[in-house]
Amino acid sequence: MNPRKKAPSGSLSYSTDSPLWCRICALVLASILPFTTATGATQVWIPGSVDWDTDPASLNWDTPPSDGIGEPWTNGNNALFDFGTGIVIVGAPGVEASSITMLSPTTIDGAPLTLVGPARIDVSPGITGTFDSQIAGSGGLQVGNSLPGRVILRAENIYTGTTTVTGNAWLGLESDNALGSTAEGTTVESGSTLALGNIEVGNEPIALSGPGNPASYGAIHVNNGLSPILNGNVTNNGNATIGSAGVLTLRGTSDLGAT
Repeated sequence: MNPRKKAPSGSLSYSTDSPLWCRICALVLASILPFTTATGATQVWIPGSVDWDTDPASLNWDTPPSDGIGEPWTNGNNALFDFGTGIVIVGAPGVEASSITMLSPTTIDGAPLTLVGPARIDVSPGITGTFDSQIAGSGGLQVGNSLPGRVILRAENIYTGTTTVTGNAWLGLESDNALGSTAEGTTVESGSTLALGNIEVGNEPIALSGPGNPASYGAIHVNNGLSPILNGNVTNNGNATIGSAGVLTLRGTSDLGAT
């Protein structure tokens, strides 16, 4: 059974059709990404597949250069989800990945997903990647390292380390513990946005910079009708904007300056 999930923070509109540029981008990414990195090889999801596990019989992946023959997932590799992915179900007891790149709307559900090393999640612009699976790991999480799309975290996550939202990305939270452990805090860099659903975040320090993603209200974004609560300290690291059409409650010690 999946960990408890909060109600969605609002409806996101996007087309489920895969634009041609997305397919071209997949080929380019597959060709320029190193086949083997310090954290593993890059494996490309085969469209039409559903199950993500390490069963040798689950031949749902390919490794560039493509040979047309499916292969099983190897824990610790980099996952690239191309056009037409849709819903991916992680099989018990879960899988491990160093990074996840999504080039079309993708939902990860099922058993836990463990991110290894300095993990990153990248989603193409105009695309939303949704994580219903619980995220574990000890190396923190970077959203928007190379692509500025939307990422939604819905599970009660247990990963540790700093969460960084960068590269004009948009990170939406729909559970109280979406950011995992509160010890290391979250940093929202200039041009990026942390969007809050109807949640209460624990004692997580949050550092903000800049005006947020161009499609959002600010470095923190709250939709109309929502009432999130932040219990940790919120700090303005530089010209940060907080935009709330709902009711945002800050219970920690906040040093916001002019926002």
